[in-house]
Amino acid sequence: MKHILIYLSLFISADLYAQQDTVKVEELVTKNKIELTQIYINKVVVLLEKLPFTAVNESDIPTNKYLLGEFKDIEKSSQKNVAVVIEKYKSIIPYADKDQLIDAIMFLQEVILQMNSIE
Repeated sequence: MKHILIYLSLFISADLYAQQDTVKVEELVTKNKIELTQIYINKVVVLLEKLPFTAVNESDIPTNKYLLGEFKDIEKSSQKNVAVVIEKYKSIIPYADKDQLIDAIMFLQEVILQMNSIE
């Protein structure tokens, strides 16, 4: 139950974070590694949630029971993948160099912005 609550709170925070404006390097430099780790994980979560749908837009696909089921399966798989990634990154990312972590956040942010421009 504890893990479910943690994942749920991370998903909610990722959604809230994704709705915010983009972060600037100047803001990131002032944050500690724990805050940077959370920002990084949130960026990864946003990316993983968007990734399966970048090549295909649901509105371009005929609406039928089979294809809707396929989309639901993709969403379920994505959620499981996100949960595993969050769990593993929480133990790995704190060992990252702060400057590399900031560079990675900025890179992921740019990728997400590019993906949003495709939609």
